[in-house]
Formats: sequence, structure tokens, C-alpha cells
Amino acid sequence: SSRGQAGPEDPSPALDLFSSLCRGTLLPGCWVLATSRPGKLPNCLPTEAATVHMWGFDRPRVEEYVGRFFPDQPGQEAALAELRGSRHLQSLCAVPALCQVTCLCLLRLLPGSPPGQSAALLPTVTQNYVQMLSTLGPRGYLPPEALLELSEVALIGLQTGKVIFSVGDIRPPTMAFAAALSLLTSFCICTGPGHRDTGYAFTHLSLQEFFAALYLMTSPKVDGNALASHITLSSRWVLRTKARPGLLDYLPTFLAGLASRAFRPFLSLVAQRDEMWVSARQAVVMQALRKLAARRLTGPKIVTLCHCVGETQEPELASLMAQSLPCHLSFHNFPLTYADLAALTSILVHRNAPIHLDFEGCPLEPHCPEALVGCEQVENLSFKSRKCGDAFAEALSRSLPTMGSLKKLGLAGSKITAQGISHLVQALRLCPQLEEVSFQDNQLKDWAVLNIVEVLPCLPQLRKLDLSRNNVSVSTLLCLTKVAVECPTVRTLQV
Repeated sequence: SSRGQAGPEDPSPALDLFSSLCRGTLLPGCWVLATSRPGKLPNCLPTEAATVHMWGFDRPRVEEYVGRFFPDQPGQEAALAELRGSRHLQSLCAVPALCQVTCLCLLRLLPGSPPGQSAALLPTVTQNYVQMLSTLGPRGYLPPEALLELSEVALIGLQTGKVIFSVGDIRPPTMAFAAALSLLTSFCICTGPGHRDTGYAFTHLSLQEFFAALYLMTSPKVDGNALASHITLSSRWVLRTKARPGLLDYLPTFLAGLASRAFRPFLSLVAQRDEMWVSARQAVVMQALRKLAARRLTGPKIVTLCHCVGETQEPELASLMAQSLPCHLSFHNFPLTYADLAALTSILVHRNAPIHLDFEGCPLEPHCPEALVGCEQVENLSFKSRKCGDAFAEALSRSLPTMGSLKKLGLAGSKITAQGISHLVQALRLCPQLEEVSFQDNQLKDWAVLNIVEVLPCLPQLRKLDLSRNNVSVSTLLCLTKVAVECPTVRTLQV
């Protein structure tokens, strides 16, 4: 094509530049590093390209960030005390962008709040953003017209796949308002040889998504049907499918958050309508979520819906979803973060019946299992992934003793070494209710297996132990068999 024959100095779309770099037709031999949300890289990426999942903050990194954010020692200590006392805040701060927003909110809230109260004022991601706007505005006031205009720009950008805006996209008063509050950032763009323009973007894509949701909820130009059409759940299955275009995946989460009754005064102010009008808009979103909560969904969509339902702060909706979940919930071949598991467990709290959780082939953040602390509804828990290592095992060991209803534990096909097993063995001593344990295909050596053998007398309910497909000597197998025989409840031993 004529586009393919264009010279390196000729104007062409950015995708053509990226594609030429990836194919090696431009600057052959160079290295190309690209960052993207999962599933958003274009198809021109070579099949041999190495892909890496960039995880969020774990607890030490959250505390390090908070320590650097607050300029004085008392502020640091107060903020860290709030974080350590709130698992919900820890979940929010696992996402670096939300960690910054949370710190901005705490900076304002802490001086006037008793200890432990600031975390209660930030129950959701949406609440964090609304509180941030209040923090940024002079005396907490923000002009509704400017908010609505900026929100419309955000939505149009998402709908057209646009995250970089030019001067002509935003009216000067709105641009000045957004820039003054650091909602927009500016930078230089090279549009051709010797030509440079100024580009503008929201400080984070999630901020653009928040404003887009705000427009949908408050604009009289958007009717109920159009509003309901945006309550959809994306698959997030990125390991077996092509990249998905568009930037609307997380929009339903913010719409669900704004559907909370707590935001009626704020939405009424932005829309310049009474709260009855706002309530009708929120009812449209809640009705769409109720329909989704009662449906049978795939694993990725269940996780997305958990985030949405949690944002609404509606226990009745959470209970509806919790009771509608199947008794065996499987998650296969898509990335899961700490925040994802925290959203899931926040729904399971409302469930009356036990549930089985099965994670197979899912890239998991190493500290993911900490989100399961205190989850009494989980009866069977299984992980199967080569990406689970010692850090994952250590995090899991902190959760297991708090899961009093857990009867079956499976950890297969992992990269756990003796170090990780030692943490798990200590945790197993505190789980006398376990009936089945599987450490199949973990490349365990004799020493690790002998450690597991030592804990068998502490598991009086154990009926089945699976240690097959590990690197174990005959002498260790004999020792294991002898101990298992002496445990009256053990009926099955697989080695």
C-alpha cells in the first residue's frame, strides 16, 4: 500500500509507526517497550514478543509510598495507622493510581477526623474520586458547568478511543479549570518535522473514566436507555483472544459507584436537578445491575460485577449476587489482582451457603491470597499455576488459619520451594478442620515432604493427602507411608 511505502519522515498515524518498529522495517534491530492495560496491545505485536504482567503495590510498597507522600512524621504515622487498620484501604492502595488519590484524600481528612474515621469516609473507589474533587476545589466547591463540560470531553474521548486532546477539543475556560486543579496535564507533541503542538490528557485513564461516568449520570442529553446500555461486563480473557479496541471496560464500575445513595447531593449539584431526578437515574443503573447479578456469568465477568456491586454499597444487591453464584466457582486463564479477590470476598461475606473456589492458569499477584483473610464461606480452595511461588505461599499461609470452614486445600503445579512450604506447614497446624490437602506437581524435594509429614498429627480430620508428581526418594516415601498409616482418618495417600 502507499502507506506501507511511506518514508520515515512522512506524516502517518502513530499505529503505523509502532507497527513498523515492531516489524523491524523502521530502525531494524531496536528494542521496543510498550505498556498497556491487559488485552489492549494492537495485533501488530510480534508473536515472539515477551509480555510481562506489571502488578500493583503490595503492603510494603504501599507503606513506602505513603511514607514518601506525607511530608511530616505525624502525617505519615496517622496515614499509616489508617491504612493498617483498614483492609479496604489496603485494597484500594494496591492500585498505584488509587494509592495517590487515597493519599490526597487522607491529607485533607486526617486533620479533622478522629483516628480510624478517615478510612470510613472512603468506602469505594468512586468515593475516593469524589472526595479528591472536594479536596482540590477551593473551599470544596466546584462549578457544575465546568464539571459537566469536562465530563463530556472525557466520554467522547473514551467512545472514540482518544486519551490525548488538542486545544480545539476543550474550551479555554474548561481547560483552565481542569489544569488549575491538576485534572489535566499538558505536554509537547511533535506533529511533523519542525511542528510542535500542546497535547492534554487526564492525569490517569481512570480519572477520564470517572468523569465519563459522571457525564452519563448527570447529563439530560443521555436518556435512561442510553445510560443502561453502558452497564456491560467485559470478558478480560486476554490470554486466548485478540486485543480488544475501546476504552470503556471500567466505565460500569464508576456508574455503579455513582448509583450509591450517598452521591445524590453531589450528582444533584452537578446536574443542577433535584434529587428525585437523580434518584431515577440511579435506579436505572441499579436495575441493570440486578439483572446481571441474577445471571450465570463466566469468571472474568463475575469479577467485574463484584467490583460494580461493591461500589454501590447496597447490601441487598450484594446478597442477591452472593446467593446467585454457583457452588463451584472457577477462574481460568486470566490475570487476577489483590483488588479483584478483595472484591470477590466482599460479596461472599453475604453468602449463606459454602462455595468452592478454583483458580487454574491465572496469573496472580503474589500477595493475592491475603484478600481471603477471614472468608468463612470458602469450603474448597484450589490453585494451579506455575506462576505461584514462595511469596504467594507465604501470603496464603497468613489467610488459611482464618478460613474456619475450609475443608479442602489444593496447591498444584506451582514453583513453591522448601521456603514456601515451611510457611504453609506452620499454617496447616492451625487448620485442624482440613479433610483434603494436595501439593501435587510442585517439584518438592525430600526435606519439604518430610516437613509436611510432621504436620499430619495436627490434622485429625484429614482423609486424603496428595503428594504425587514430586521429586521424592524411596526412603522419604516409606517414612510418609508409615506416618499416614498411623493417622486413623487418612484413607487415601497419593505419592
